[in-house]
Amino acid sequence: MRNHSPVVVVPSSLIFWFVSRLPMRANCKLGPRRTFSRKSYRVLIKPVQHAMLNIFAKKATAVMTNVPGPAKALEFCGATVERVMFWVPQSGDIGVGVSILSYNDAVQFSLIADRHFIPDPETVTPLFAAVLGACVGSFLNVCIYRIPKNESVVTPPSHCGCGRPIAWHDNIPVLSWLLLRGRARCCGRPFSFRYPAIELLTSLLFLACWLLFPAGKAVAGAVLCSIVVCALFIDLDHMIIPDVFTVGGAAVGLLLSVLLPSLHGQSHEIFALASLRSGRDALLGLGLGSALVLWIALWAEAILKKEAMGFGDVKFLGALGAFVGWKGAVFGMFGGAMLGCAWFVVALVWQKITGRASPVAPPAETPEGQPAELGLGVHVPFGPMLGVAALIYFFGAHRWVDAYFAELSALF
Repeated sequence: MRNHSPVVVVPSSLIFWFVSRLPMRANCKLGPRRTFSRKSYRVLIKPVQHAMLNIFAKKATAVMTNVPGPAKALEFCGATVERVMFWVPQSGDIGVGVSILSYNDAVQFSLIADRHFIPDPETVTPLFAAVLGACVGSFLNVCIYRIPKNESVVTPPSHCGCGRPIAWHDNIPVLSWLLLRGRARCCGRPFSFRYPAIELLTSLLFLACWLLFPAGKAVAGAVLCSIVVCALFIDLDHMIIPDVFTVGGAAVGLLLSVLLPSLHGQSHEIFALASLRSGRDALLGLGLGSALVLWIALWAEAILKKEAMGFGDVKFLGALGAFVGWKGAVFGMFGGAMLGCAWFVVALVWQKITGRASPVAPPAETPEGQPAELGLGVHVPFGPMLGVAALIYFFGAHRWVDAYFAELSALF
């Protein structure tokens, strides 16, 4: 493996596609008396394919391939094959091989590396989670901007405020913003720092899920983090939490709880039994989370004689409860209240120091897409506090909460 060789990945299928697009007819005249059949054409085209592959292979240092495997589990000598691995052959300067293989309604990622290039491939796999998180964060930026406006998150493609489309090389998460120094290449318009911040935040959350949890719970945790990030910034900007994150989040939480029982710490030799227990925990979290916020909201409205909490917060804590269970919902409710009080105190101190009173924290952007001046308002939506508290529980506080409820139940 050459130490200073650039990493070049060339998909062989692209080469085959290019060669196959060459003109081909069943009977092509090559001269006054010679004809060229389809069979002889393929005989001649094969060396061309190999020659092109050899040219690109000499410049490549890594190989990535995706292989569709059997959709159902296979039997071998009377036993069921539970897991298979696709091996990427290494030759020449090829030092890294990545394979993506589907088998029995699951997808498996494999990494093979030259030990002189990567002594321990396990140290590389977290990088994939971080890169995936940054890419998802870039999409979340689109959702945060467009969903409150009832715009499609698919079309049109990403574009600048001046209306020109953003090229793919100017849309690489975090890196493009740094290389362009926070300005659009086409017109020089500044981009808010919030875009790379959300991409970096999502990347770190995905990396934490990968490092702290088994595969199933890590996937569910990544979904939870994506929902919380979107809801957090939309609520800060518009004081609303769209139903796609509350009702939709609750549905996704229930589904993942059934498919991935490890999300609620359930395991059993019989998968269906573990799924039922995990689904039960999710339903309890959904119901108790919504009921807690609704109960407090009604009491606050009766005391203050005005609406103190939106119904979106009621649905949002229910959706979070579907992911973190009833204990997480309780922690999210009271933890969110404590975070809200802390925000209030910090905002008052900030405004006292700066001399600028602001009832509401301004959004990161103006309606025209320009970066807005940052500030701390004393009126803050409750949804972001609920989301942050739920993530605190999910990533570590559950140990202390579970121990507390265990001691509490022992007293009775």
